[in-house]
Amino acid sequence: MIEAVLSRPQAGRTPLIEQITRIAAVEVDTSGDYFRVCSEFEADTELVAKVRVMECYPAREHIAIGDSVTDINMALKADAIFARDRLVGYLQAEKKPYLPWQDFFEVRDRLAARWQ
Repeated sequence: MIEAVLSRPQAGRTPLIEQITRIAAVEVDTSGDYFRVCSEFEADTELVAKVRVMECYPAREHIAIGDSVTDINMALKADAIFARDRLVGYLQAEKKPYLPWQDFFEVRDRLAARWQ
């Protein structure tokens, strides 16, 4: 589904899928009687351990965007975190600073301003 959405043509622009290095997600094996979920990044209670994914990409600064319980570990490790919904409460409890966001346009604009 992610690849299908990112592959949509955009007027006068390269499809986003061509700008993506890698998508880290679970794979679903449908070949047997039952679905089997596989993940290269499974760890402890996470099917996709986002901290392990982040570690694959050395960077001066890791920036995370999240909204719920599945983003807590990533948010705690990131240098900067855009948070909304339930993630805000978790980060407040941990006293971890965050940047509130409502949509990805807002995230884009704040990041653009940060690096001007």
